[in-house]
Amino acid sequence: MGRNKFSEREIATIRKMLARKMAGTRFQQKMVRHELRTKFEFNISDFGTAGEAFGPEQLDECLQRGRIHILDEETIRAMKLKRARLRMQFREATANDAYFIAEGFHMALHIKRSAEEITAFAEKICTRDDVLYCTRNTIICEYNGETAGMLIAYDGSGYSTMKERTMALVKEHFGIEFPDMDDETAAGEYYIDSLAVWPQHRGIGMGRALLERGIAEGLRRGLKVTLAVDPKNKKAQSLYTELGFERDGEMFIFGGTHWKMIFRKS
Repeated sequence: MGRNKFSEREIATIRKMLARKMAGTRFQQKMVRHELRTKFEFNISDFGTAGEAFGPEQLDECLQRGRIHILDEETIRAMKLKRARLRMQFREATANDAYFIAEGFHMALHIKRSAEEITAFAEKICTRDDVLYCTRNTIICEYNGETAGMLIAYDGSGYSTMKERTMALVKEHFGIEFPDMDDETAAGEYYIDSLAVWPQHRGIGMGRALLERGIAEGLRRGLKVTLAVDPKNKKAQSLYTELGFERDGEMFIFGGTHWKMIFRKS
């Protein structure tokens, strides 16, 4: 069962797609149906009669009869986020996720590398259990059964030792180093290191959901929850502030100044 509540903008798009379906070949009709299901959770079978065509006229009839409802944009957005949350599954990373962790790390730092280079990074670093970017520090989010997002977070105890080991491997892999890099965290903290959501799964609240998981885990351990943010990344700052983080100094990491933020909401 799909949705029966949509915004006016969504209905306008659905109407155009239905018109395209009516004028298309059998293959094109199949593709439009698939697009309606995946993009709008609009299942023609929920409203039409088997064997009969369903186009713009039938859509308007459903609207007039109250089988399909039009709501405001904000209500629809909240509804979609709630439905998306129900489809998210969280789990601890396993050895099979090494490539995904490596790809997410590159994505979080906006580093572009080939699949072969990411594979090498995964094999050299992410398969280990004594580095920062490893499976034991990673939460995976699956959406509709597909691996879609990840969060790397960890206890700050022993950070300096793991940082030294990790940065040595990063230098070996990339051929670059980051001199004068501050420690990102310390004992008594639970540090949210890296967050990545794959492009096709953005806009459904997955980043927020992963952060909330990280915050909950840090608080469960009785630690201060911290993270770093690029001063230029206003969107991330807004999200962190909304979740309860406050600015708490600066750090020089990965060649640039970042703000350190600490979770203070009770």
